[in-house]
Order: sequence, then structure tokens, then C-alpha cells
Amino acid sequence: MSKYYSAFGLMIKSDLKIDEFVETGKCDNIDVRIRLGKVPVTMNFFREETSWYQAKENELIFSAPNVARYYIRYGNEIIIESLIEGISSATKVYLLGTAFGAILLQRGRIPLHGSGLSLNDIGIIVTGESGAGKSTIANALIGKGHMMVTDDVAALELDSEQRLKMYPSYPKQKLWQDSAKQMKIDVTKLKKIDGINDKYYVSIEKFCNKPTNLSAIFELKSTRCNHVIVEELTGREQLEVILNNTYRPMFIEPFGLIKKHFFQCVAMTKMVKVYRMYRPENEFTIEEQVKTIECLLNNLGGKQCNS
Repeated sequence: MSKYYSAFGLMIKSDLKIDEFVETGKCDNIDVRIRLGKVPVTMNFFREETSWYQAKENELIFSAPNVARYYIRYGNEIIIESLIEGISSATKVYLLGTAFGAILLQRGRIPLHGSGLSLNDIGIIVTGESGAGKSTIANALIGKGHMMVTDDVAALELDSEQRLKMYPSYPKQKLWQDSAKQMKIDVTKLKKIDGINDKYYVSIEKFCNKPTNLSAIFELKSTRCNHVIVEELTGREQLEVILNNTYRPMFIEPFGLIKKHFFQCVAMTKMVKVYRMYRPENEFTIEEQVKTIECLLNNLGGKQCNS
């Protein structure tokens, strides 16, 4: 029996039960259909091929070894062929990540790799390379009473009033074991993600289930320093942060979206502040990072920051 869900600003009908998503009642206006079935062995007239995917305009086939194969097309359909008996949590990780990242690109939205949050109705994204500390600081901000909008993939769209909307994904966060321990979270009470060592799902109660206007992007970097340092980026550096942190950028060229995506990102630079935040690489400075972000956002909202 099919299930109906809402995620990434899309209405979804699925043959697969997806506990991570927010379930809705039956809906006739479906944006994305998820089916279980056979995925073609190869794609005709593909524009790009690697060891794990084939892609062309509006279509993508990719493989997750020993997990599943996925076929994403026209921004409205995902077919999953499991390579194991049953469906594992790893199957869903690739669905919620790479598959929906491709769906968002095909639909003309901007997927950014990072954690999206709402701080007093001000939308932010915390981005950066793997290991930069995105999930750790997002979890700390949630612990301070702020709301999570999305965990790993931020779905962005320019609306008719030229505002940048960030859509909610689902009320769960993926957290590495080391990050959980730093945050004093008992991993024995968490659901482990199959096939991914030392990574767990954390259920989030403080979840913002409505679109949020995006105001700022924070790129995290660890470096040799004694305290947290933040700088506002402008011009080319601002644009590069957005381009470099687009989710699954390797699909942009075969999808025929290079020009469109570039101009979308240029438009974003006129709508959001972009900051680069450096943290000491060998010190746990999460409280200082949280205070720095809250202070900057208070200033954006016209409030004074108390030192």
C-alpha cells in the first residue's frame, strides 16, 4: 500500500515506507513518485558515465554497491531496485541524499550541502567539508532552542517575490559517533545507519515544518587558531562558497544545467550573507561557535549582541 509524505517542499507518493519523512494523508497532487522495481542496466545516449552513475538531461541512474540501484527521471520519479533482501536504512540514506539531490536539480531548485536551521525565524545554512563540524554545531543550536529545517540537503528556491525559500526536509539528523559523544548523547539509544560505520539517526523534536526565508550561510573550516574567527565574504568568494557547496554538483553538467545553476547562485549572492567561520582544529569550541552565530544573526535582526 502506498504511503504519502511531505519533504523538501514536495508531495511524495511512495511504495517504500520512509519513517524519516513526515507522513501526510492521501493527496492527488503528487510531485514525486517513488517505486520499487527494475532499474535499466544502462542508459541510452548518456552524456556522462562513471563507475557509479550514468546521466543525461532529466535522467540519472546510479548504484550504491551492495545496497541498491536508483533511477531518477524528469524530477518526478524515483525507481529503486534493491540489491539485498529487503530494504535497509542505507537504502534510504542514498534515497534521501543523492536521489533527492538529483530530483531537486531536475526540478530547477538549488540543493546545498549543509544543515538548515531557523533561529528566531531567520533561516541559515551551516555548510563545509566532511568533518568540518556541520552536524555538531547544528545539534548544539537545536539544543539552545532553535529549530532544525533540514539535516544534510537544503532545498532552496527563488519565489515569485524574489525571496530565497528553504524547504523543510524531515525531523531527523545524522550524527557521527564522535560528534554524539562530544554532545553527551548516548549512542546506545540511537538507531544505527546500516552500512555506514559509526553513524546514527537522532530524532529532532524542534523541527520547523514550514518554508523559511534564507538569510545567511556559514561555511565552517577547522584550522590552527586559538579561538573562533569569522569573516563576511563578498564578491567572488561569496559565490564560490555557494557553488562549491552545491549538493552533487557532478550532475549539473550532464543535466544541462551549468548556465542556469550559475545564474541561480549569482542571484543568491544578492539575497544572503555568506560567512566563513574558522574553529580551532584541536579544541572543542562549540559554545563559542554558537554564540558567534547568534550574535551575527542578532545584528542582522537589528538587535544588539551582548558580549
